[in-house]
Amino acid sequence: MDINQRWDLTTARRFIPQLAEAGCRIVEQPLRGSDVAGMSEIARRENVLLVADEPLETPQDMLRHVLERACHGVSVKIAKHGSAGAAATVAHLAQAAGLQIFAGTMFESSVGVASHAQFFATLPEVTLGSQFFGPLLMHEEVVSSPVRYENFGLVIPQGPGSGIEIDPDRLREFGTPVR
Repeated sequence: MDINQRWDLTTARRFIPQLAEAGCRIVEQPLRGSDVAGMSEIARRENVLLVADEPLETPQDMLRHVLERACHGVSVKIAKHGSAGAAATVAHLAQAAGLQIFAGTMFESSVGVASHAQFFATLPEVTLGSQFFGPLLMHEEVVSSPVRYENFGLVIPQGPGSGIEIDPDRLREFGTPVR
């Protein structure tokens, strides 16, 4: 259940136990990103796996959550962290602290999802699943062949780079200059 920072601590204390009782085992970012102390309290008290997302932009943010024991898992997204290098640092800090990883995206097209898939394939363990369904929401793509899904999972593209190929003609159709 992704609360997206909508609750205060009082609301979280009231409803997270009800979610757990109903069978929800993961709650993502119920409190504002600035309420790391509240997240720490929830992580200690409630019987759910608490995942931090929006406030974890930098490795320093990750370190603060680790030191304050403010989560059990983290949502890692290249775009949120600003680069694959920063995302890798966040992921490695989380894993070194024994936290679980969720492979997130910002609902990218095949271009972004292929890059994320390649990135997450380099991590030792992604235990909380992934969110690679952005291309399924797209009406059109700018690639020769969009990413593929089989058996309810993404097939990691093969080939150089991210494994997909940008179609210059499709870019032109969208008004993007191609050099």
